[in-house]
Amino acid sequence: MINRLINFYLFVVLQLFISFVVITIGFGIITGSFGLGLLEINKENMEFLKLITPTILNILKTLSFISFAVFIITFFLEK
Repeated sequence: MINRLINFYLFVVLQLFISFVVITIGFGIITGSFGLGLLEINKENMEFLKLITPTILNILKTLSFISFAVFIITFFLEK
């Protein structure tokens, strides 16, 4: 039981880390800013952020549903 929980939480942490890296790299490629500094906020960037924010939230929502599905499968399926 503990081994299943450890595997599940490691999977979730790894999945969130990978999604963070992919979203950061994608955002950096699109905006041209890979640093931790703030982007200059102007009208173009503001409209771009309004467009990309729902996409990023949908990706994170999908990853959380996948994590929940793995959690359910881990506890209810017997090997």
